[in-house]
Amino acid sequence: MLTNRSESPMNTTKDLFPEDTPNFFADAESTYHAAQFVITGVPYEGTVSFRKGTKYAPRDIRRASWNFETFNLLTHVDFSCCHVHDYGDLVFDDTVTSKQVFEQLKSQASQLYADKKTMVFLGGEHSITAGIVHGLPTSIKIIGFDAHLDFRDGYMDNPYSHASTIRRITDHVSVDNLRLYGIRSAEHEELKQAQSLGLTFVEARAFQQKPVDDFIKEIKMFMGEDPVYLTLDIDVIDPAFAPGTGTPEPFGLTPVQLLPLLKTIAPNIIGFDIVEVCPSCDHGQTAILAAKYVRMLIEWVHQYSLFGD
Repeated sequence: MLTNRSESPMNTTKDLFPEDTPNFFADAESTYHAAQFVITGVPYEGTVSFRKGTKYAPRDIRRASWNFETFNLLTHVDFSCCHVHDYGDLVFDDTVTSKQVFEQLKSQASQLYADKKTMVFLGGEHSITAGIVHGLPTSIKIIGFDAHLDFRDGYMDNPYSHASTIRRITDHVSVDNLRLYGIRSAEHEELKQAQSLGLTFVEARAFQQKPVDDFIKEIKMFMGEDPVYLTLDIDVIDPAFAPGTGTPEPFGLTPVQLLPLLKTIAPNIIGFDIVEVCPSCDHGQTAILAAKYVRMLIEWVHQYSLFGD
């Protein structure tokens, strides 16, 4: 059984929440053994290529989570009934490599899957997702929401870069088992490679051209009855709503547009992550949005989980 490795590190950026806010996810009161959901913080940003600060996101998302009532009018679920355990953060020293982080996350995800826990990872940068997915069965289906394609075979001579996370996922999972939504940024050669390999992705502008029901039907057809790992890069949301992210890209989705899609995926979810929140780049609003998405996903999965109570 996994045991806690650490508490979250202190944030050396501006403190956005009350000093006495507890440093664990609100209402995550269950033991590991009793929990259906296990939250793991991943304070890693070793391959960040623009604005730094994502390593502080796990702490600020946890603190933001204390802002909400336990009962949610949107889901009609009381979060305190969801049996959640906050594992704390994985520990990385200043010499850790992205490959070592990849292997540590692979091990963590594999153990959580073996223990039949619905895994929740708080990034950190998006590179963490590839390691997590490599710890899961190759038959898993992946749904991602992201502004960026992240399909480079390597970036700055690093195959484990945050700009390569989707490419590394396809080393383990068939490209046919992967869908991306909200894309609006890609390097030209990266785009051509993704298209040549058959990667299916939906651009953000499509959400202005088609009704949401079309995407819901598409997602349901893609998932079938199969288990899904969801990766949510907060930069899929337009930076007007979520400015606290490392590589903001205009013309994204609104926070509300995402809700029916997340609810559609929830019955199949065995794990998910939220990545690329950068608390130093706003006044806490992006961490608050991320914390709300975490709570709502847990509440929906609680209703429909493949593992059950």
